Amino acid sequence: HTLSCLLSLSVPLDGIVGEVSENLNHDKWPVRLTTMVLLSKAQPKTFQKVLDWAVQHDSYELNRRMAVALGGAQTEPETNETAPEVLD
Repeated sequence: HTLSCLLSLSVPLDGIVGEVSENLNHDKWPVRLTTMVLLSKAQPKTFQKVLDWAVQHDSYELNRRMAVALGGAQTEPETNETAPEVLD
């Protein structure tokens, strides 16, 4: 409910972007998730690199999924499988 309440406010986030962005490195995943959503709405054109980074490196899976949902580039999962040999 907190996140939807924050998003429904008509307060411009431009003035607090710097302070809020510090929470992208917070040790608690809900803080990082909320920060990511707020900043993606406040800075949709300049936040892409952060979303891409979160998809790759956030330690919590839900945050990585949210980064993808917000537009972060999803990468191909690495596999350890090798291609089968073709016998002539």
